[in-house]
Amino acid sequence: MIDTPWTTQGTKELIEWIDAKGLTLKSTVVTHFHEDASGDLPLLNDLKIKTYATTLTNKLLWANQKEMSSDEISSDTFELVDGVVSVYYPGAGHTEDNIVVWLPKEKILFGGCFVKNLQTKHLGYTGDAVIGEWSTSIQNVINRYPDIKLVVPGHGKIGDVSLLTHTQKLALSSKVSSKRK
Repeated sequence: MIDTPWTTQGTKELIEWIDAKGLTLKSTVVTHFHEDASGDLPLLNDLKIKTYATTLTNKLLWANQKEMSSDEISSDTFELVDGVVSVYYPGAGHTEDNIVVWLPKEKILFGGCFVKNLQTKHLGYTGDAVIGEWSTSIQNVINRYPDIKLVVPGHGKIGDVSLLTHTQKLALSSKVSSKRK
């Protein structure tokens, strides 16, 4: 699973749905420390489902008195399942710790809240954002994965690489706007 639902009820429903499909939830990766990505780490940790977060994400969770992941990603690139699921830290953006998850066989990128959907006209919550680095971090993802077929944002409709370029434009526009103030 990539990111947890915000509520324990939502997580339980998702686990039941996974079970009903005949699948087994073995691990979860959280893309950043905000509640909409890591909110139900306590339940998953209690169920002994491996949870993964970067060292920085765990530090931010701890600093905000939230439960940390059971397992830690200590490098900018990490193979969760060799050749199947990769994790990449492209640099700061939505948060200083945001990561993306790449499924190379399917060419699917899970961007979390780091990536905005095409209907979004602004960057959303930027209280923990590093707006000045966001567009460069997006470019790092585009450069690293030039053959992306699908992009899954943290909220909203799935799309293609245009979600990355859209987010990049929003970040550049916000960067310019903040300099004018």
